[in-house]
Order: sequence, then structure tokens, then C-alpha cells
Amino acid sequence: MKITKNGFTLIELLVVISIIVILVSMLLPALNSARDRAKAAKCLSNIKQTGMTFSLYANDWRGWMPAIYIDASGMYWSQTLVSLRYVTGSYNCLLCPTRSPYTFLDYAHTYGVWGWQYNSQLSMWATQATSGIPYTARGPSSQIVLGDSLASAAVAAGQMYHIYGRYNSQRFLDLRHNQKGNAFFADGHGAGVAMRETNTLGMEYYTLNNVVLQNW
Repeated sequence: MKITKNGFTLIELLVVISIIVILVSMLLPALNSARDRAKAAKCLSNIKQTGMTFSLYANDWRGWMPAIYIDASGMYWSQTLVSLRYVTGSYNCLLCPTRSPYTFLDYAHTYGVWGWQYNSQLSMWATQATSGIPYTARGPSSQIVLGDSLASAAVAAGQMYHIYGRYNSQRFLDLRHNQKGNAFFADGHGAGVAMRETNTLGMEYYTLNNVVLQNW
């Protein structure tokens, strides 16, 4: 008896390949969206963890936060926290996983502390704009301590240790997570900040999709 072997024809193979390509193209956006949400959640976890070190430091130093940067010593805020062992283990908690450098590179490229003068210490819970972090009348729940940062290419493209939200200073809050920027607030909570909220939080300049925008 003659046995006939049946195989796929070229047309059938092409049809199967086309179906696979269509399925992959349909699934990729959902997979990318899920990946982005996971990274945004990781970023929020990082910023809460880092923010709590600010609270611990402030508790130990009568409300004062570490200086954003000190010219005389060349110390960044994160370097101060590490040197005093408020931050131990992996330093990846100091930055967002979705922006360059993605993992810890140095103390200059981390989350940005929001403040006007990086060469002096700021009081975390002060009630006056002259001595505290950028002050809002709504109180600590609306006062950003640190957040997702972005420096323009003129400085160094990527995350930056300082946010200067009141002026176009090339250091901005970056709305990188589905048009939100993660931030840690003076009352101890972390949350995403949307474009419509920047005004009430006292922030005039921010970036969205690498473009500097102004809300006032």
C-alpha cells in the first residue's frame, strides 16, 4: 500500500505566518502598555522609599533635609544620605527605571529634589516659602519634596538631582508615566502628578515628551 505524506503548501505556510504577524501586532501594544505600567509602579515604589529616607533624615535633624548640592564639598543630596547610611544596599531606588541612566550611575543622575537654591538646606515641614520646600497654602500634602526629573540636553540629557520648577532652568519635573510624573510629598505620600495639577502645586515649568511646557 502506498502511503501519501501530506504537508503544508507554501500558501498555507504564508497564511499561518500572516496570522501570527497580525496576532503579534495586536498583542505588542498591550504588552508595551503593561510593561510601562509595571515600570511606573516600580518608579513610584522607588520614590516612596527614597522619600522616606528624607523623612527619617529630617526627623533626626530638626526638620532639615540634606542640601540638594554643596559647592564646597561637591556633595549631592543622595550622597549625603548614603554616607550617613540612610540609604543602603542597591542605589537603584534613587532613580526612575524608565529614563537614562536607568540604573544607578552616579549621584548627579537621580530623582530631583525640588528647591530654589541647591546650595543650602531646606526645611521639610516649614510653613514659609523662604525656609521650606516650594510652599503651597494647601500644606504638606501638596508640597513636593522630590520627583521624576529631566535635564535638557544643554545640561545632560536624562535624570537630574535637582528640579527647579519655578523657572525655565533646564531642570524639570518630567511627566513620563502616561503624562504623569511621580513625586514624593512632605506629608509622606507618593503619587503621580498630572499636567493639570502642576499649577496648584506651585510648579510653572515641566516637561512632557521631551518638550518644555509652561502652565502660567
